Amino acid sequence: MGTNFWELLHQRQDQLTRSGHAVADYLLQHADEAQYLSISSLARECNVAEATVFRFCRALGFDGYHEMRIALAQANATGALVNQHVPEPDADTAALCEHASPVLPPQNFASTHTPAFSPPSTAPRTPSLPRPWTRPYT
Repeated sequence: MGTNFWELLHQRQDQLTRSGHAVADYLLQHADEAQYLSISSLARECNVAEATVFRFCRALGFDGYHEMRIALAQANATGALVNQHVPEPDADTAALCEHASPVLPPQNFASTHTPAFSPPSTAPRTPSLPRPWTRPYT
């Protein structure tokens, strides 16, 4: 399916039932977390039946929940919801920065970034306590 998840949702929102709108609202508000939920968990969060979530997926044109969840994850990974406009090849720096701003980290990246790996502590280790007496092997 070549169309972005969010475009599909926008195009087919008029075809959704009231319960389908509840699922759509949840996905819009919790897109990052929703991509990891099972169909049962999503149904529970939306207060609808699993069958409703499945019909929602079918209404968007997906074969099932798994395919919809993959499309949601791809849309989240590409940031497609944020900015659909593609800048012209001769765009100036300001236009390029405006286009990229939703997916770039904050300007003060150095002070807000925490490394994923931190070096081991150089503080002295406290000696471990002796193990309690155990029965020797016989």
